[in-house]
Amino acid sequence: ALQALAAAEFDFFLIEDAAPGSNLQQIAQLKQSSDHRHLHVLLFCEEHENVDIVAAFESGVDDFLRKPVSVGEVLARLRSGARFCEFERRFRQQRWEDAITGLWSKQAFVDRLGQEMKKSVKARNPAVVMLDLDFFRRVNSEYGYETGCRVLREVAGIVQEHCLPGQFVSRLEADCFAILLPDHSLDKAAK
Repeated sequence: ALQALAAAEFDFFLIEDAAPGSNLQQIAQLKQSSDHRHLHVLLFCEEHENVDIVAAFESGVDDFLRKPVSVGEVLARLRSGARFCEFERRFRQQRWEDAITGLWSKQAFVDRLGQEMKKSVKARNPAVVMLDLDFFRRVNSEYGYETGCRVLREVAGIVQEHCLPGQFVSRLEADCFAILLPDHSLDKAAK
């Protein structure tokens, strides 16, 4: 089951009578490796079983059910878990997308840069191009916030138009953009 979970994307993992120790450590590792989704772990255990609840929660178990259980109770817990998974999905989506431009956010950029750095070798070095709009505050001051937002969206569109597939464009903050160029030398990035 742990191998299947590692190989495919599941939202729920139901465990029956898991003994504390190695199984819970494997669950913790799986939950940490599922960066872009929430894995909801539900542990079924006997009334007399001595489960270390603190260790189980720290390992990533989200909910417990004492056996015997009713079908209604299991369904209620699954519905609750589904609502939490949906909340996590929406939260991640908001966190990864800049609300004004629709580009990737600073958090998404930092995450992607970390991924690129982990897999970079001498033949595959990423480069970063930074773009800062000079005197952008004047636009907001003289023409208002809405005009400033339109300018940012326009700049974002122009930058994306000139990027190739696989290049990662993000808005870092107010008037600062970044483009992550996988497999680029500094000379190639400058061009």
